[in-house]
Amino acid sequence: DVQLDTDEMVTSYSECTCSSSRVVTPGDCGGHCNSTLWISLSLVMVSNMIVFAGFAAHSVVYQRIVSEVDRTVAQGLRQCLTRVLGTLPSPVIFGYILDSTCTAWRQSKDGSQGNCWIYDVDSFMMWLVITQTVMRVCTGAAYFLCWWWF
Repeated sequence: DVQLDTDEMVTSYSECTCSSSRVVTPGDCGGHCNSTLWISLSLVMVSNMIVFAGFAAHSVVYQRIVSEVDRTVAQGLRQCLTRVLGTLPSPVIFGYILDSTCTAWRQSKDGSQGNCWIYDVDSFMMWLVITQTVMRVCTGAAYFLCWWWF
């Protein structure tokens, strides 16, 4: 049911199963952020500082473990592999995570699926953290293997 309050011109939707009060109104849900946001942002900031601090070390590592005549080829191969393994599959992986955590899709007039309206934020955050952690563990393992063999 859609009800229009003529005094305040507010549309409300009743009998909604997605809300505990079963009545919802369009608009912002409020600006109350809890402390987990700041903890999450702090962890992401520290993690990114650690990751980006290693960029200079990448070149040094490759310069030390590759013979002098092969350094140019090694740098080119590293850049190629970085682009192929990092740049190409990442949008597909993170797009899949976005699509899989959507709880309400917009339906077009012709019946086709449109963009996502509502995400399951808890599931979305969980899968983002898991995916980034797995990728960073794999990167750390690759660096360890380089150190071990060379």
